Amino acid sequence: MKVIYSIQCKITNKQYIGSALNHIKRKREHFYNLKNNKHPNKKLQNAYNKYGADCFDFKIIEVVEDEKKLIEREQHYINKLKPVYNICKVAGSSLGMKRTKGTRDKIRVANLGIKHPEWRNEIKSKAQGGENHWTKKKKFSEESKKKMSEAQKKLYQNGYIHPRKGIKETPEQIESKRIKKSKPVLQFTLEGILVEEFASAKEAHIKYGFSVKYIGLCCNGKIKKYKNYEWKFK
Repeated sequence: MKVIYSIQCKITNKQYIGSALNHIKRKREHFYNLKNNKHPNKKLQNAYNKYGADCFDFKIIEVVEDEKKLIEREQHYINKLKPVYNICKVAGSSLGMKRTKGTRDKIRVANLGIKHPEWRNEIKSKAQGGENHWTKKKKFSEESKKKMSEAQKKLYQNGYIHPRKGIKETPEQIESKRIKKSKPVLQFTLEGILVEEFASAKEAHIKYGFSVKYIGLCCNGKIKKYKNYEWKFK
């Protein structure tokens, strides 16, 4: 049955308005996700977590005979009732919508080449790079390692080609990447007096022959001193 429905909190009277071609299936999907704390609508999920399942009613507001008018009627009730739990105030949200292959292909093509802004890449790099990467923190069993290795081999056997295969970076590009990853390093005496500041551990190596590895160990707190100096990231 094609309907406009609401999910309403009996305590606050706040509600969510939606439309469905099959209201029984849609109701089941909503409350299954809410019960398992994985509903995509965070406003509704937070309210459900706070007040509990018994405080929410699923009500049919209107039965719509003409499927083409379903979105129009949903928008009518969104405008009229101003539901607090609707994140999107425009009817026709993709929640629960099954797209055709043609539509999915258009979306894929439209998204090709879209890149995250630099500020987000920096945050992601800090959160997931180096020792922070989940593969560094999680310990895998030998069985898991074997399964991952076999899956990777099978991927390439089936014709997968890495997008960067055959692309060689110039020395300038390699150096540019290294500079971006470099951190300024401070050299102190054991009494805590600043001796010199370097743009990176490599600069200290080039100028005075200090070991990049041991400077890094100092800066990361693995060892206390190197060559009778303390080293810290700026």
